[in-house]
Amino acid sequence: MKKLILMYPNQAWQKYDFATSWVLNPSTLCQLAAMVKNIVQVKIVDANFYNLSEDEFANIIKSFKPDYVGISVLTSEYGKTLDITAKIIKNIDKNIVVIAGGVHAIIEFESIIKNFDIDFVVRGEGEYVLKNLINFLNGEGHLPFEGLVYRDKDKVVIQNSVVVKELDKLPWPDFELVNLNDYLSKESRKGPLGAPKYPFYRMTVTRGCPFGCSFCQVETIAGKKIRTRNAKKVIEHLYKMKKEYGIKSLIIDDDNMIGNTKFFDLCHQNKILIFIDICKIKFTLYFSLVIGIKIALKKNNFF
Repeated sequence: MKKLILMYPNQAWQKYDFATSWVLNPSTLCQLAAMVKNIVQVKIVDANFYNLSEDEFANIIKSFKPDYVGISVLTSEYGKTLDITAKIIKNIDKNIVVIAGGVHAIIEFESIIKNFDIDFVVRGEGEYVLKNLINFLNGEGHLPFEGLVYRDKDKVVIQNSVVVKELDKLPWPDFELVNLNDYLSKESRKGPLGAPKYPFYRMTVTRGCPFGCSFCQVETIAGKKIRTRNAKKVIEHLYKMKKEYGIKSLIIDDDNMIGNTKFFDLCHQNKILIFIDICKIKFTLYFSLVIGIKIALKKNNFF
């Protein structure tokens, strides 16, 4: 079986800034791993969390000998870490296929593909794009028709950006590939947005935002249409996380969690609200919202 590394570069390879150097959520890499673990051997490397040096990361590449490496970069502020990582990989083995993803890749795909150390850029949400690309590289499928930017001889091919339309069809992140307990008791960043209680869990249950604020790029990143996971399945997942990891609080990373009020229905037909079900099973869990929300639900009997 071919081998794949999914990784976060160490932001310190570019710079350290206490205001912008975050602990990145491992759920992103674990979500991607869950999509492809049946078609490729996956290893997750979080060079940022564990503060790996460039040499330490190079030694991982040499020992694991991956066929493919997927590099996720959250923000263009740390875009140079993508170039640094790709150079380390290609200096070891030019045949390793380097795939760039994350918010930085979605926004800056045209400049990223100019780096010949990078073979593919994922444009949009990458779960199905990565799976289909790996199948293609394994000789078992066709090249994806959307969601990729790549070079074809002397020209650059830019496909349309892609989003996952039905989030409920995605598997939950596979946390067996990381030591999740390392993350649950470490604050994500310096500042006021810490977890209400520790250990805590970060998750995203909706994607997209329709409002088009002038200062925000969410529409470009995740589209205007709000897509949600089924509320009952979210509660079941949180209950499992509380049982297995003892989480005491939840940070919701959604850009606009209640833009679609149907999320709060366990069953939209009979209007059973998600918080009522939490109370029924005596499920105590503190939570906070990173972005904040606008409450306008009185007409739906929310209050």
